[in-house]
Amino acid sequence: MWVRFLLAVLVACVSLNLPAQVKSYPCSKQIEKGQFDKALKKLNKILEKDPNDCEVNYAVYRYYFAKDNPDYSIRGAYLSLALANELYARVDEKEQAKLRKKGYSFDFFRQQLETVTQAAYDQAQASNTISAYNEFLRDYPLASAALRGKATATRNSLAFTQAVEQNTITAYKTFIAAYPEAVEVRQAQAKIYELAYAEALRENTIAAYRKFIDNYPQAPQVGQAQGKIYSIAYAEATQVNTIGAYQQFIKWYPYAPQAKSAQDKIYAMAYAEAEKQGTEDAYRDFAQRYPNSPKRDEALQRAEAVHNADLLATLPSHPDIPTLRQAITSWTGPARDSCLLMLHDIYASSYEITDLRDFYDDYGDEPFLSELKAHDQSAMEYADYGDSDAFIRAAAPYPSALHALRNGVASYMESGQWSEAKRIVASYADVFGNDHAYRDFLRILSEPYDKSIKPVNLGKNINTSGEEIAPVISADGKSLLFCGEDRNDNLGAEDIYISRWTSKGWGKAVLFPDVNTAYNNESPKSLSADGTKLTLFKDGRLYYCDKGRYGWQEPEPFSENINISDWQSDAMMTSDGRAMLFAADKKTGYENSGSTNIYVSLLDEDGNWGPPIDLGQTINTSLDERSPFLHPDMKTLYFSSEGHSSIGKYDVFMSTRLSEDSWTEWSEPINLGKEINSLENDCWYKISTDGKTAYFSKGMGNGADIYSLNMPAHLRPRPVATISGKLRDAHNNPVATTLRWEDLESREQVGQSHTDPQDGSYFIVLPTGKNYGYYIDDDEYFPVAENIDLRNTDEAVQIEDNVTVATFEQMIEEEIPMPLNNLFFDTGKYDLLPPSIAELNRVIGILQSRKLKVEISGHTDDVGTDADNQILSERRAEAVRNYLVENGIAAELLTTKGYGESRPVATNKTEAGRRKNRRVEIKFMK
Repeated sequence: MWVRFLLAVLVACVSLNLPAQVKSYPCSKQIEKGQFDKALKKLNKILEKDPNDCEVNYAVYRYYFAKDNPDYSIRGAYLSLALANELYARVDEKEQAKLRKKGYSFDFFRQQLETVTQAAYDQAQASNTISAYNEFLRDYPLASAALRGKATATRNSLAFTQAVEQNTITAYKTFIAAYPEAVEVRQAQAKIYELAYAEALRENTIAAYRKFIDNYPQAPQVGQAQGKIYSIAYAEATQVNTIGAYQQFIKWYPYAPQAKSAQDKIYAMAYAEAEKQGTEDAYRDFAQRYPNSPKRDEALQRAEAVHNADLLATLPSHPDIPTLRQAITSWTGPARDSCLLMLHDIYASSYEITDLRDFYDDYGDEPFLSELKAHDQSAMEYADYGDSDAFIRAAAPYPSALHALRNGVASYMESGQWSEAKRIVASYADVFGNDHAYRDFLRILSEPYDKSIKPVNLGKNINTSGEEIAPVISADGKSLLFCGEDRNDNLGAEDIYISRWTSKGWGKAVLFPDVNTAYNNESPKSLSADGTKLTLFKDGRLYYCDKGRYGWQEPEPFSENINISDWQSDAMMTSDGRAMLFAADKKTGYENSGSTNIYVSLLDEDGNWGPPIDLGQTINTSLDERSPFLHPDMKTLYFSSEGHSSIGKYDVFMSTRLSEDSWTEWSEPINLGKEINSLENDCWYKISTDGKTAYFSKGMGNGADIYSLNMPAHLRPRPVATISGKLRDAHNNPVATTLRWEDLESREQVGQSHTDPQDGSYFIVLPTGKNYGYYIDDDEYFPVAENIDLRNTDEAVQIEDNVTVATFEQMIEEEIPMPLNNLFFDTGKYDLLPPSIAELNRVIGILQSRKLKVEISGHTDDVGTDADNQILSERRAEAVRNYLVENGIAAELLTTKGYGESRPVATNKTEAGRRKNRRVEIKFMK
């Protein structure tokens, strides 16, 4: 009995899951009898009243799915049935119960959908085309997973067969892109690899193989392609057969099996070149560059031998006491005698003649020195008589004699009896001969006194009853810094003050922000030309501090390459930002006793200050030299010295740098004259950028004030160019960044500066004589560049240039074009001129690192015909593209356009405007 009961329940449950059969639906009789027109009219009337009637939509399905109906449509049947199914799901439970009594249910609709979609699939299968299966998959989303899977698999198979018939990379890529889930994708990808590698083999170039590797890094043929690259590249290096070619091969292909052979060739060629040059530097450079070469030890031995030979030849121009003593000990014959004479001259150059005794204590028994010794003994015997005529005549032309002569006429100079002082000094012309310091001293005494050169006290806004010394003038002439002591507003002992230039003159001086302390002596030494780095003195050491967005940062000491002794001061950074001149209490190699001397430290590529370089015997003497100031013309040096032709204690001198590649070659210093120099200390002269005004301090203690004077024309530096403005981004925000400038002829960087981080302002000073390009050097911003040609300029130039910059991201996202301002063409031509190379190489660096697509566009002014300008703009853009391609940029990344005169950025009514319109721009494309 229980078995029968359970069986009945099971049958009932199964029956509940079976779809009911709908025996009657609207217009069912007409449809079943084939009265389709009559049924259609009636169904349309019903649908007009209620288009959301589930039964009527089911009836429409039956209408379209009747095979003998002229309107038979599987698609129409499917859509009506799907709608009926959806409407059934939407109705409330009560309405759904009524429909279930008539046979409708979810299972019923599912069964009907399976029927109609099977018919659709059969139809697609009969057509058996890719489009037919795609239409099925698109038009019948409610089809079962099994049907859709069959349709998808068959469609994919047909598509792959089609790709195989075409057998091209494009066909296979199109297949993969269209059907990424197809089982044939792996086969298609393998076909792509085979075809692409075959194409690379046919071309058989590095570019072709590299393109294959870049495009298909997972291909099994990558190893073969890389091997081909190695072989071709090594063959090319062998054909060129230079060190550079082999180095480039190793740099690009360090893991190539040919790398060792290339390195061996480098060793052999480099050593042959060192032997050809035969210099110490050549051999040492070889040993340093190639420490693993089997020829390294031999090169060092040869370097030592050449060094000893060169030393004798170079000692006369760069003598120093330790080297000379070593050479005198090691050498014999004429070479040793030459070194003895050079060592004697060093001791004789001292302003204390008694220093010669140290020399004769060691070498007084040398026979060939007997005549010289007799002269010097006479001078040393009279040394105790100070400025006596006997001593002067015995010691001349040594500096000690001139020093004694100066002391002898000091009283006449102090009382203004210049003629009498001149008469006495001129009477010694026979013993001093053509000695430069003596002639300069005599010149000062002989020249009439120029009353127009008159110091002017800067007034109560600067000077007080306290002490004001060590003025520093900013390169733009708008700020004056100085050291103040015993002032009412002092924070500590010595503090730094600043005054701003106004329309009424110098404003009220106030404490310089952030850097003064109550427990140290602070004194300003220099302000960088861009105004962002302050150099200062604190208790015997040199410090610097940088200007940040929120003020001046904490002072930091310079490295031991600048703080080289127990005391150093008077530092100044050159206007190109690449050198620091300073005075230090450290004796040079050509001094017997110590004194304060002037040194320079150079900034290396990593931003570190290098070892100090002594400015040499032309500048430094055995007495003190201080307060160096190299004008922004990078040639004219002003400094103070107790030696040379000084008429008092410290005098201010001027000297010219003779070579821009040397810091030890200077013209003989010229004393600035008796109108500027006095018998007291004259120090800390700073010359304005225009060269017209000198700022200095006079007096001692509480009597010291800051003065200025108009520089006489013959004492002024060379004219310079100044470029100033503000650097802002696309949203008008200040940009804190680095500016660099370069010589467009040599393509060498020759200077750098920074924008003010608070307002984006910049100030550049450039010496005349070069064709400059200056540009932004920042990883975030496009390196906007400008040009100024000063090759034929002998006058001061002032330019204001506000610059708007864009980040690389802005250029890419907003497709902002940026001009390449430092490209140069002859008028009406499109051949790139050599000064363009620096700008183009920067663009190459950007494109190599970012691999962006670029549009290069050419533009002209409105001079000439529209047609000629259009052609010229196109050809200039093409010239840029060709250079980039020739230097390693993929051609497919570059497109060109010429816009002729159609897109001006400035007026064509002025030459300046037309110059801006004649341009080439680049635009990064998404």
